[in-house]
Amino acid sequence: METLLVNKQKSGQNSRINAFELQNELENRLKELAIETDKVQQSEFFKNYLEIMSKFWNYSYHNQLLIFFQNKNAERVAGFVKWKEVGRRIKKGSKAIKILAPYVKKAKALDPDTHELMEEEIRFFPVNVFDV
Repeated sequence: METLLVNKQKSGQNSRINAFELQNELENRLKELAIETDKVQQSEFFKNYLEIMSKFWNYSYHNQLLIFFQNKNAERVAGFVKWKEVGRRIKKGSKAIKILAPYVKKAKALDPDTHELMEEEIRFFPVNVFDV
């Protein structure tokens, strides 16, 4: 059977591990990972998280997380102006959900790595959205 040379960091010695032992170790770790993944998928927290992800599929992953952690029961979110455009009003005292919106800054600067002229830079800033 083929043997592999594995460097042990702590002792500084080389030890030989055969491919069969390595394969068994890998299979055991994968089984443990599968069990832990099944546990997570059955948890209420994970189900709520997936529900939020399905509702806000058009938002970035980071904004989905921001919405989830600030309001786990959010149904539909939009900014103040957008709600006004569709004929809805925000209740006075409603708590806003903060997400990040991109902003393209027009700037002329030299990129330090490539020494090319950069004409725009994308930045993010917090904006308020409100749940229905």
